[in-house]
Amino acid sequence: MESNVQIEKPNATTRKLIVTVPVGTLKLKYDQALVAQQKKAKLKGFRQGHAPIGIIQKYYGEDIKQRLFSNVIDESYQKAVIDQKLTPVSRPQIGPAEKDKTEDWLSLERDFKFEATFEIMPEIELKQYKDLSVKKPKIKVTKKEIDGLLNNLRDAHAEMNPISEDEAKQYQVKKGDFVDTAFKGKLEAESGWEEKEGMSGSQVIEVGSGQMIPGFEDQLIGMKRGESKTFEIEFPKDYGAEDFQGKKAQFEVTANEIKHKKIPELSDDFAKEAGYESQKDLESKAEEAVKKNQEDQAQRTMQEEVIDQLIKKNPFDVPHALIHSQMQSLMNEFGQNLKRQGLPEDRIESALKQNQKDFHDRAERQVKAGLLLDRIAKAEGLTVGKEDFEKEYDRVTQGTQMKREDVVNYYQNNQKAKENLEFRLLELKTIEYLVKQAQS
Repeated sequence: MESNVQIEKPNATTRKLIVTVPVGTLKLKYDQALVAQQKKAKLKGFRQGHAPIGIIQKYYGEDIKQRLFSNVIDESYQKAVIDQKLTPVSRPQIGPAEKDKTEDWLSLERDFKFEATFEIMPEIELKQYKDLSVKKPKIKVTKKEIDGLLNNLRDAHAEMNPISEDEAKQYQVKKGDFVDTAFKGKLEAESGWEEKEGMSGSQVIEVGSGQMIPGFEDQLIGMKRGESKTFEIEFPKDYGAEDFQGKKAQFEVTANEIKHKKIPELSDDFAKEAGYESQKDLESKAEEAVKKNQEDQAQRTMQEEVIDQLIKKNPFDVPHALIHSQMQSLMNEFGQNLKRQGLPEDRIESALKQNQKDFHDRAERQVKAGLLLDRIAKAEGLTVGKEDFEKEYDRVTQGTQMKREDVVNYYQNNQKAKENLEFRLLELKTIEYLVKQAQS
């Protein structure tokens, strides 16, 4: 389509196209559309295709005009983007050119001018990425860390035993006990106590663990099995859901069951039950696991430090559209995690609102890192090969206990998933390359 294009650069990541389409082109397309409509029009009193153009224009002219300008904008915008070799990362904001804003914008009597404003992929000039410097954190395995891992394993194999019938007559809840509770909660309001979603239910609570709001678990101390109790308590002022912050609440709690946790002793028998050859083998494997965790953490620390240095040494403007898109992804993931934990929608929305700045900052950092890593990968000729995929298939298989064949088939039959995997593997390979360079 014939058109004239002027380009303006409001800032580093925004482009404004001022497109002019000649009136002759508009009229030609309009007349062609009328003729096309004439051929298929079925109007009372006329055979199909024989209604006069004037009648066609009367019945269909305005609709044809609207569709014409919509198509003209779309076609000329797409052509301009290609001709100017631009890479938009946001939808264009379309409007009349400045001087046409007070006139009949969509007119067939003069040249048609419109503006298209959008964000583009930033131009990144790699300044410094080979002179980064990081030191590997020291690896030091302590007995305390090994014991902590062993204790966690013992805790995972612990038995939860209800108190006996004889014991239940006199036994009172104390710290460390597990209480199977049913509770109903209400929030104080001007009209009295009001029920709120998420304040009622059932839950096994470890007394003294701090899993409930401050003071809640203390109210369970001294209760007997089957006993009910009503008490008032205040939500913390920094509570996740704004509607609850600093508000007084009333809870009715019933202790349905009281249980003690029996943790197995560390022994050869326990080690074999947990899948090891002996206690010595278990302790050796625990030491190896602690060391592996520290090695992995050291690697992650160096990777994060390299990315921080990379972003600092290579500043550039980031399109808001890319940050917004990544931010939405982070928020969706965060919200889904809270939903899986059973949090009600109002608390999830409140948590998302409270963490807006954190989501924005994380999204901006991730976008900057991703764009820089992509440029470095191209500059250094880094690619993802078959061997990289094979290693990842092995890692996923070990981490999920899925069959390797199923893992491979999933990626082979899901093109989008494989592309995302390739992108992630290339980023990781680039980061590892930078860490290696930074350590040398």
